[in-house]
Amino acid sequence: MDENGTSKMCIEAEGGKDSYCLEMFCVEVESVKQDVMHLERLYNSLQESNEDIKKAENSGMMRDIRGCLNTDLDDLFKLAKQINKKYDYQLGEMRLRSRCRHRQVEERAAGRGRGCSMITRRRPENRLILL
Repeated sequence: MDENGTSKMCIEAEGGKDSYCLEMFCVEVESVKQDVMHLERLYNSLQESNEDIKKAENSGMMRDIRGCLNTDLDDLFKLAKQINKKYDYQLGEMRLRSRCRHRQVEERAAGRGRGCSMITRRRPENRLILL
């Protein structure tokens, strides 16, 4: 990390090849950092509320602190669900791209993909025989 908070990969991505992929990776990393910072703030708030409950002197203070604690917990659960959805979606996208690339490589190796002649695609050993 440099003094501006950007990583070395992001700086290299601007001048080199595969800049789009590295740029998207950097955006995702920044998103993860923000999510973690938000989780840390909620965690610290929950710890403070827990300490305040231990020091509460009457039931009114206890109710107020418990209300703050419940709202922090609700926010924490909402954020956790949001993060889970976001990263499950991104993981699904990565798997889909990986499968597409794998299929393209297999087709090229088998002579069925783009760049092979129509004759090689029509050969009997390249056809799928269904019984």
